[in-house]
Amino acid sequence: FAPQPLGRLERKVEGGRTVRFSVVRAAAGKMPEGRVQYVQHLVPEAIWRAAHLKHRNGVLGLAAAYVVASNPVRAAARWARFMGGIPRRDGKFVSLDTDRGKVLIGTPAQVKALLGAARRSPGIAGYALACRDPKAFARRCGKAGLNVNRHLAVILPPALGGAWHLVPKEKR
Repeated sequence: FAPQPLGRLERKVEGGRTVRFSVVRAAAGKMPEGRVQYVQHLVPEAIWRAAHLKHRNGVLGLAAAYVVASNPVRAAARWARFMGGIPRRDGKFVSLDTDRGKVLIGTPAQVKALLGAARRSPGIAGYALACRDPKAFARRCGKAGLNVNRHLAVILPPALGGAWHLVPKEKR
C-alpha cells in the first residue's frame, strides 16, 4: 500500500486538553475508493468520553461505511489485506468488521438500491448511523427538508455528498 510517512496531528479540545493522533495514509491510488487511513488516538480518554458519545438526536454512532466498487469481491480482498480483516457476505454486500462497525462493499446498483444515492465506482457512498429510534430521526431529517427514502436513508445535499443510512442500535 506504499504508506506515506507517519503524520502526527494534535488539537486542543474543551477543557484545554491536547489530543494527539498518529496517521498513516495509503499512497494515492492504492485505495481508490477514498482517503483511507489508519488513525491511532494517542489520548483516547480525551476523545472517547461518555459526554461526547451522547447525542440529543438519538444517534449512537457510526455503524458502517458503504463503499462502491465495480467488483466488490476484489475490492473487499484488498480492503481485507489493508485492515487485516476477513471478508464475508452480508446480504448483497461484502462486509469487513471493525472494532467500531463495519465496511460494506457493493456495486453501484446495490448501493443505489439501498441508499437511493448514485455514486460512481470507486467511492465511499455513505454511512450507517446507529440510532435509538431510526424512524424518529428520519422524521426529524424529513422535517428539516432532507430527502428520506423507504430504507431510512437520508440523501445529503451535494455539498456534503452521500447518504446516512439510519439503522437501529445492534444488540451485542
